[in-house]
Amino acid sequence: MLNKIKKEIKNNKYTTAVFLIFLGIFIIGGIAYAIIMPSAGTPVYGNRLDGIEEVEITEEQTSAIVKALQDVSVVNSAKTHISGKILNVIVEVKENTKVTTARNLTKYITKNLDEKQINFYDIQIFITNENAEKSKYPIIGYKTSSASNFSF
Repeated sequence: MLNKIKKEIKNNKYTTAVFLIFLGIFIIGGIAYAIIMPSAGTPVYGNRLDGIEEVEITEEQTSAIVKALQDVSVVNSAKTHISGKILNVIVEVKENTKVTTARNLTKYITKNLDEKQINFYDIQIFITNENAEKSKYPIIGYKTSSASNFSF
């Protein structure tokens, strides 16, 4: 049996050589990929989301935030989006809304979250005006999990 394999390899030298070259290239490519991309398969956020299950923002809370914002007379629309540990709130205000009034909308967000959630999540608020030409808009406010107030 071994002699038969040796004879077959001798008769197909070029095919065997090409096969061994491609096999070598494939193995070297796999090793190079493992060296260049060592974190393939690990979570995108690493360990930054550890503990999020304990302070997860529920659908009811995001709905309450949207409803509280839409109940304010200067707000046309509001929506939320959670990405990792960042809560994004997008608000469109009416044309004649003052910037200070728009900035005060942040209290409706924090009012609908508990203290643990406020201290875990980063919160962003994007405030646009229904008149896209309006100066001083858009406004972006940001509160890190360790900050006590929003920065604009």
